[in-house]
Amino acid sequence: MGRSYSTRDVRAQESFEYWQNLVGSTYSAFTRNTNLTEGDFQGELSVKSLGRSALITRILSTPMEYHEKEEASYTDDYFICLSLCPYAQLTQNGTTTEQFSGDMVIYDNNQPFSYRFPEGDNQIVISVPHIVFNAKVNNAETLLNKTLKCGSPLGRFVGSMIQQAWETEEQEDIFGDKMLSAILTMLRSAFEAASPEGNHAVQRDKKDSLTLVQQFIIEHIGEHSLSVESISQQFHMSSRTLSRLFSKENTSVMRWVWQQRIKVSYKLIMTNKDVPISEIAHQNGFSNISHFSKMFKETYGVTPSQLRQV
Repeated sequence: MGRSYSTRDVRAQESFEYWQNLVGSTYSAFTRNTNLTEGDFQGELSVKSLGRSALITRILSTPMEYHEKEEASYTDDYFICLSLCPYAQLTQNGTTTEQFSGDMVIYDNNQPFSYRFPEGDNQIVISVPHIVFNAKVNNAETLLNKTLKCGSPLGRFVGSMIQQAWETEEQEDIFGDKMLSAILTMLRSAFEAASPEGNHAVQRDKKDSLTLVQQFIIEHIGEHSLSVESISQQFHMSSRTLSRLFSKENTSVMRWVWQQRIKVSYKLIMTNKDVPISEIAHQNGFSNISHFSKMFKETYGVTPSQLRQV
């Protein structure tokens, strides 16, 4: 069962002190804070467990800045923050990052930090012990204080997972643990996909896929049924995805197919002078000899017959 707290439950002049104690006790992060609002401070905090070891919370407040200094009493938690506010600014280990609505950031409560919300705080925060986080996320320190943009590969998806976890009724520990595990797994993948190394891996994968497709085409060059649809089905991808692979090479699927057919036919015409040109054309996927001759001349500047006479 979740718990909810609000500064409306105390007198206005006591609201900021109440909020500091509330946030400090909830997150085990007793900070020295700055009230950035001109009027009375207002804040709401809702808390639920997420499995046996993590908390998921929703925090809303008027403009605020949190500071955790060297002398603070640290806890062994990472904080995963999904920003729902217009703008936030996190500083840790000498690096400052910015988050806008839908962005995510992870920071370590075992190190000093400051977190500024000049237009008001509105976020979902998951606090996860180091040992639990590290079991799912390798090299966790490389992800700290790096903004995962909501428009990045998988970024919006992970943000949706966190929102759904918050909106779902508090689960039994075993199911809460499974939800947390799924979020951490996808969070790791989202950061990897958004990294330069991840982009290189994607490009390598596309290149490898293109190579496999091209090899398949060469091996089946004589099949008249070779088409965008038949090739995409062979590789369990959509026709659109297949076309994108070839567009990166400034060509289309079928243009590349016809080019290979012409190349193979050229070699056979040169090396098999006793085989009729029409038979060579048919063996390499051409059913229309006029179409074959036209494409051949466009490619080599001579007709197949003229090439044999050279």
